[in-house]
Amino acid sequence: MDSAQVTSNIIFCLRDTARGLLDLIYPPKCVACDSIQSHYLCPSCVNSIAYLEPPICSRCGLPTDGAHRCMPKCGPFAFAEARGVGVYDGALRKAIHELKYNSLAVVSGDLIELMTKYLSLHTAFAPGATCVIPIPIHKSREKLRGFNQSTLLARGIADYLHLPLVDNALYRKIPTPPQVDLPFHERVQNVRGAFAVRIEEAIAGQTILLIDDVMTTGATASEAARELRNNGAEKVYVLTLARSC
Repeated sequence: MDSAQVTSNIIFCLRDTARGLLDLIYPPKCVACDSIQSHYLCPSCVNSIAYLEPPICSRCGLPTDGAHRCMPKCGPFAFAEARGVGVYDGALRKAIHELKYNSLAVVSGDLIELMTKYLSLHTAFAPGATCVIPIPIHKSREKLRGFNQSTLLARGIADYLHLPLVDNALYRKIPTPPQVDLPFHERVQNVRGAFAVRIEEAIAGQTILLIDDVMTTGATASEAARELRNNGAEKVYVLTLARSC
């Protein structure tokens, strides 16, 4: 473990301690419905999430009408399979927005629980995974936000699966503009060449579980997977909290 990872772990331990002290004084409030709860995403709001369950496309994870694949809609992805916990709407969308845009890192614990529960129910997903990697954001955006939300999620997933977290091998070298409202082919061009690998030996021969908060068209995850595979990764699976359907 390098010095940057040690420092990061110390910071998150201090944050967890501070959060525990604050919870004693100010009980957590659900970020979706504002009710005073023991969690930042209350059980009622968790139950309201539209979970993505079969029938779904075996490749991209989107709901289908019973078909094994959603072709020809399914894109030419570089990852092996992608799955999302729930639809990007309602309580799940609100919680992700609080984490991502209001820098409310404390909600990540409840969101990680959603992802680990999904993995516990879908044990056949990402067979043979050997490490966990978060989708990186550009350093300018991370500096502004204070953290990469995908790294928070990936750390929890790595702990749950007892796999190494490799958060320093893949980085975002281009601060791409927002993907909102762009069609798939434009999103592909928007993120082309956005990622790079700085430590090839960390991913060579690895079966990687790539973690992100939201997948829309899959262009970003596919480009990250393409870069990882071009630098020696054996296979890449993708798990996100939410999918835009």
